[in-house]
Amino acid sequence: MKNISFHRHPFHKIMNQLSSKKSNNSRFVFEFGFLLLAFASMFALIITFGVAISGFSFISKIISFTLIVISYLFIYKILYTIQKNSVVDIKKLLKEEDSNNIFDSDIDEKLLVLEEAGKFFGASLKSIDMFRLVASRVGEIIPFSTCAFFLIDKNNKFVVPFAIGKNSRLLESLNIECRDGIAGKAFLSRQIEVDKNLVTDRQKIDKDILADLNSSIAIPLFRGGEVFCVLVLYSEGDNSFEKEAEILAEAVGERITPLIIGSLSYELSISNALTDTLTHLPNERAFYLVLENQVAEAQRFQEQRSLTILAIDIKNFDDLNQKYGHSTGDCILGYSAEMIKKQLRQMDLLCRTVNDEFLVILPTAGEKITEHIIKRIENAFRHKPFTFSNDENCFIELSFGSATFQADGETATQLIKIAKLRKHQSKDNGENSVIFFPRQYLN
Repeated sequence: MKNISFHRHPFHKIMNQLSSKKSNNSRFVFEFGFLLLAFASMFALIITFGVAISGFSFISKIISFTLIVISYLFIYKILYTIQKNSVVDIKKLLKEEDSNNIFDSDIDEKLLVLEEAGKFFGASLKSIDMFRLVASRVGEIIPFSTCAFFLIDKNNKFVVPFAIGKNSRLLESLNIECRDGIAGKAFLSRQIEVDKNLVTDRQKIDKDILADLNSSIAIPLFRGGEVFCVLVLYSEGDNSFEKEAEILAEAVGERITPLIIGSLSYELSISNALTDTLTHLPNERAFYLVLENQVAEAQRFQEQRSLTILAIDIKNFDDLNQKYGHSTGDCILGYSAEMIKKQLRQMDLLCRTVNDEFLVILPTAGEKITEHIIKRIENAFRHKPFTFSNDENCFIELSFGSATFQADGETATQLIKIAKLRKHQSKDNGENSVIFFPRQYLN
């Protein structure tokens, strides 16, 4: 990747000038308010004394006193509002002045890099690569010993898809409730939280995960007004994250949020494009992508690496659809997908293509291993029938066809064609067995 240079943007100089002018104006308003209130009080006393010694009737004096009190309270209310706003402005300005002292030119440049990274990479990197990029950039701004992203999953729990630094492997195995730990505290409060002695985390997280770590800061990230992720930075030192770190963390959180959201959205769109919505298995497009890669590996290693694909469909599936309805047919497809997947090895890939057809990639599998896997699938369906809503049972039968690299073809297209042909031949014979033919006969 080429190095991208960014122009330095001296925000702190501009903000210092503006803050200085605003600070002077706010302090002037604040001091002028006290003087005006003093004059108003003296004026009210003089008017009150004048009315008291005048020759007005008793009723007129009561009315005059009432008007004086109302006028004084009205003026006091106006001045109080002005004073209150001035105090708030001064507090904000003091905070801005503190921030400006922190955001020197070097920090400005690093924050700007984070902003520009969103434009260049936000919608084109996988989440794991984006997490790695963000962690490296954040470490330049807020030094840490460990960085972990606490992402909220569909079960409303925290998972850690990426962590870097000390004990990162242990952190990536973490699965806790959204209310637990310093991440949970930031999730609930929707604010940056600091745990100086890891008191909060030690109550819910195993001590081995937090070994040699002594302080942390949690930064909530928002999407649509809701917290979807919490970035937690850990340090080996005590009280490593002081007020300065909190101000920097707020600036960092604002800039990395678009990057994380863009990356997660990009990954989700890819996942949706390669997933069958009914069975949640990889679809035909995903099958071809993986198969092409596996064929290339098999061609590279030749005899050292076997490769077989299976074509499977459900016998009499159209009859089942007509008899029990399409909703039941969808349930049968889901049931079949789950049953087949359980009988496969961890390295195997099961995909649903069209209608009731499934395709399987069996890396390193020759004919003997393939036959063993087919028998295992058949036995699973033979011993566990599909149950309808009315407690009626139905034993699902499958048709199989297989093709092995080199023995039956050397391209993805050839292997798929032969596997499907053998599947149809097994149907014609009325058996659940795979029929093998010499390659020359098939050609």
